[in-house]
Amino acid sequence: IGFKDAGGQGRYAQAQVKVLPEGHAVISCATVDMGQGATEAFRRIVGAVLKIDPAWVTRAAVDTDQSSFDLGTHASSATVVTGAAVRRAAEMVRGRILAFAAERLGVPAASLDYADGAIRHGNAVTPLKTLARAYYGGLGTEFTGAGEVKVETCPAAALNAQIVYWMPNWVGVELEVDVETGKITLLHLVSAADAGRALVPEAVRGQIEGASMQAIGQALFEHMGFDGAHLSSDTPQRYRMPLATDLPEL
Repeated sequence: IGFKDAGGQGRYAQAQVKVLPEGHAVISCATVDMGQGATEAFRRIVGAVLKIDPAWVTRAAVDTDQSSFDLGTHASSATVVTGAAVRRAAEMVRGRILAFAAERLGVPAASLDYADGAIRHGNAVTPLKTLARAYYGGLGTEFTGAGEVKVETCPAAALNAQIVYWMPNWVGVELEVDVETGKITLLHLVSAADAGRALVPEAVRGQIEGASMQAIGQALFEHMGFDGAHLSSDTPQRYRMPLATDLPEL
């Protein structure tokens, strides 16, 4: 049983969301996607706020000259910190779209809804691009919103900031030990975690299962061997990692 912390260390992140007249959106933030599925989580966050299919949401390439500022991709904070900044940026741009539409249609913004790239007022549906091109001319315009999140520092906290959230984890294994050779065979592994609301369930499962495989490697296989002061397990052939045949039923 263990608890995974996330989002600490006084993290800070900015993000921008741009909406095109056709309703498609572009996210700008500096989180580096290293397989943790951050980009897909951001796409689903923006899709939910703007009420559009996440397939309509893309992410601009990370560029230190152009991307919104971020303190770094660490502390398990991509979704909880940068993702919150992305959500705030999407909420801002949604508000700007509704304010623009309200002015063009001559109705209160509170009476409007924005979904699937169109403005809804009662039973009337007007594509955003129709309003944008009628007012701005040509191809219309782009609507932008910005958001930021700062985790406040706390000198009394272990990492100088309160942890944003905790994720409890439980792991159990069934194994066999050959009493003559000492060989250990994993038969079954059960891993469970309370991840809260999983924006991308398949990515959450992949991370939990991947962490279990890492633990198996550390517990049973990985070893830094030395011959005197010389590291003898310094090649992939000598540093034993788990193989597919070593993995138990999950």
